[in-house]
Amino acid sequence: MHFQKCNMFKAFIPPLCSLSCLVAVTCGCARREPEVEIDHEQAIKAIRMAILAEPVLFERTEYNPLPESIVEKWIDPAIQTGIEKRNFGRWPRTHDEALRIANLLKPNAWRSVLDAPEGRALVEQRMQAYWEEPKIAVTSQAESVECDLGVTPGPIVLTSRGYYSIESSSFEQDAGLIPSELVRRLTSLRDNYPAANRWRVKVIVRPYIERQSPIIYEYSRTDDRLFVYSHKEVYYSPVVLDGKLDRLLTGESPIQPRDMKILPKNLTGKPFGL
Repeated sequence: MHFQKCNMFKAFIPPLCSLSCLVAVTCGCARREPEVEIDHEQAIKAIRMAILAEPVLFERTEYNPLPESIVEKWIDPAIQTGIEKRNFGRWPRTHDEALRIANLLKPNAWRSVLDAPEGRALVEQRMQAYWEEPKIAVTSQAESVECDLGVTPGPIVLTSRGYYSIESSSFEQDAGLIPSELVRRLTSLRDNYPAANRWRVKVIVRPYIERQSPIIYEYSRTDDRLFVYSHKEVYYSPVVLDGKLDRLLTGESPIQPRDMKILPKNLTGKPFGL
């Protein structure tokens, strides 16, 4: 019996040759091919493209000025200065190395754009352009349509804490969207997507940090009320609209959370009913 156990154990040991082949195959899979070297011009191009792909403000590449407007004045000089100060004047020799250098240079490169009044003006123009042509998202069943306005556009200013922000906007009132702009956006969504049941407007007001949470305004056809999603709470208007969005302008139906009621947690995302 003991001899049989030994034979059974041996049956599970692969031949030495098989082990050698397995090791060779495994090592071959882990082996990386050497990177192809790039020249000076290719390095500049790789770093430049990586920087231009980085959002200039508020995590939105839509606000980045067009490359031809900024490359010669700010981006390329920032790259040159960064190579000299951060990489001892040595240009990267591979694409991966160029991307690593670009990650180091991105903040200062965009900061040089924002530090210049002309650069800030270009960013403000892009923000205004996006505001007029924002992204529209439609759910797969077309039940809900959302307009993402981004941040309320306005003058970009340097705060006392050393970062750039927008502290005032003609579209902002009491830390929310002004009624006329909200009604304009909701009306446009309803006119263009009449089959939907919910129309939503998402916006960031007074942006002061990159990852600031947006306010979401939602008009539900089924519930005939305005809902506001803000600071992890859902607020609802105590007044129905009878389908008339203009009631948001007159104040009959409030749009400020302080004048609304908080929707109980167990009703969030469900048909309205109290």
